[in-house]
Amino acid sequence: MEFEIKTDMIDVTTMPRYTTIHKITGTEIPLVYRGKYYCPDCRDEHDEYTFDKRFKPKNFQQKWVGGGIYKEYIPGLTHFYIDGIEVEKSEFESKSSSSYMV
Repeated sequence: MEFEIKTDMIDVTTMPRYTTIHKITGTEIPLVYRGKYYCPDCRDEHDEYTFDKRFKPKNFQQKWVGGGIYKEYIPGLTHFYIDGIEVEKSEFESKSSSSYMV
């Protein structure tokens, strides 16, 4: 059996986004990954980020940015294939884990 996972990549280069920049340098403030947390509103896990502690909050400025010179992509839908046929994630996981037990 041949197992394959493909994730669609969505081009968001021209999509505006709200970000935090440094007032003086005009550069984006780097975010630091803190881990996952559970959101009771949507009943799902989310990634939590905080600002890099080297930057002082008084120098922050919120603004819309977008349309940069570099292509930006975000992951979209993930597709699971067994022998070239698309299957549900649960079927893929059960068959791929059982094939390693041989």
